Amino acid sequence: MGATADTSRRASRETFECGLRLGRDALEAMEIAHFRARDMVHTFRQHNIRAIESLRVLIDDDDKLVSAAKAGRDALYA
Repeated sequence: MGATADTSRRASRETFECGLRLGRDALEAMEIAHFRARDMVHTFRQHNIRAIESLRVLIDDDDKLVSAAKAGRDALYA
């Protein structure tokens, strides 16, 4: 892996984690208890990581990729 790819992955991961922290802060601002907000963010993080891993194999098939992404979204709300 080249230096550019490594830098890009690190930036993406940092952006993702920053977004999760902002989301937790927003939940707490809505008076959701700290531990509940933390659990909600953890659930979303785990869901997101699993979803990205499962979608990676479908990168060359747009129809299957979109269908799987929608199914993953629906599973999060189930």
